[in-house]
Amino acid sequence: MSFSQNQDDAESRTDGGGEAPPAADSQPRWQRNAQGFAFEEVLMSSRVYRIVAKDNSDAFSIIGSAGRTASWSMLSGLSLSEISHIGIQAIPIYVTDITNKEHYDFSPTAGNAFPTETAPDTSNHGAAKPSRRDRIKGLFSFRAQPPPEPEPEPKPTPTVFRLPLPTSIRYANVAISRIDEDGVARIYGYIPIIVAKTGVYLKEKATAVEDIFATTGNPVRMSELQTIFDSPDRYGKGLVWDGYTVHDAAGILLRYLKSLPEPIIPYHHYNSFVDELGFFIDRELTPEESSQALELAIKLVIDMPPLNRQLLLYILDMLHVFADKSAVNKMTALRLVSSFQPSILSGPPDKMDAEAHHVSASVAMLLVSYETEVLEAMDKILADR
Repeated sequence: MSFSQNQDDAESRTDGGGEAPPAADSQPRWQRNAQGFAFEEVLMSSRVYRIVAKDNSDAFSIIGSAGRTASWSMLSGLSLSEISHIGIQAIPIYVTDITNKEHYDFSPTAGNAFPTETAPDTSNHGAAKPSRRDRIKGLFSFRAQPPPEPEPEPKPTPTVFRLPLPTSIRYANVAISRIDEDGVARIYGYIPIIVAKTGVYLKEKATAVEDIFATTGNPVRMSELQTIFDSPDRYGKGLVWDGYTVHDAAGILLRYLKSLPEPIIPYHHYNSFVDELGFFIDRELTPEESSQALELAIKLVIDMPPLNRQLLLYILDMLHVFADKSAVNKMTALRLVSSFQPSILSGPPDKMDAEAHHVSASVAMLLVSYETEVLEAMDKILADR
């Protein structure tokens, strides 16, 4: 849109300094031309287009002057797009910023305020320079950001509970040893840290505690203990038992053993133990039968996987210690085995009925009764290696 001044309205003054009245047939001093509105007066008086020193005293305000200047009365007849177009023209721009500059009449008083046009840059293969409107539009355009790289899933923290014994024993183990006849400690295997820590603590503090394995510990403290024994990289190796009771220790030991995917005696050895030793349960044995049963028990234990065998021998030894104090702690061999089953010997749960549970418990009791002899036989085997 272009704004121009009527050339017939040249300024004239009388000798007395007053302004001569316009002729009757003369046009108004400012008029709307064929291409726009008589708005140049406003723009010329604004600080955008005036080439003066930085003097804001008479700066024009489009809002503050709208109600005071008669020339603004025509704004009420403008459309929103026309007003927006006028607003854009009020932005301080240079001649070189407009691609269609031939359609606009810039103030002649601007002089050299605007930089002269420079030769177009042909380094960009003759591409036209982006207009100011395009550059402003680009500021508000949405710039698509590349999707963020997905964070790698954290590796699961290795735990102890509910994992197979061969898996957890690799990073949470303690070496166990036996003292031979010469007083030399011999390492005969490795057991889980949780079994070693609870076993030592219970043997020292709980052999005279009544119903030690039949009374549950505090659920909150047992959950804390599980977190400790489940957490790397110590897995409870430095645990101090202050603040915990012997019932907490007994309870967390039973919880761990019952969380194993298989009993201490694996499923594929279940039938061998039941078939071989089932004949010697629930009755008094003759010396010959007792010797025969012991021989079979030693053979069956030796045939077990090493890790399972070492854990079984440690548990049998602990149960034997508490059974010897049953007059005080009330934990007979039967009650001890009942507390630990089905963690010692059991078949798959879907194949176990009441009779199968009874046979398994009776065979486990037989192993407890032969614990000393089985350990001595194992010591002899280790010494011969």
